Amino acid sequence: MVTALAYDEKNRLWAGTCLGLLCIDEDSQQVYTKENSGLLSNKITDLLVYGPDIWIATDAGIAKRKFKNQE
Repeated sequence: MVTALAYDEKNRLWAGTCLGLLCIDEDSQQVYTKENSGLLSNKITDLLVYGPDIWIATDAGIAKRKFKNQE
């Protein structure tokens, strides 16, 4: 289930779900989870893109991240 959506300044779609965070661009998609990216939880509740940063709200707290594929 999708719980949050946001576009970044590079026009990529970020989708928060109950199973992690998905980044979709023209050529690829990447899934970020607690296990492979250090998210606080896989249950994403909200997203905010502010400049190069993504603020990720989860059921375990809020984190600010810069993902490698975002640079």
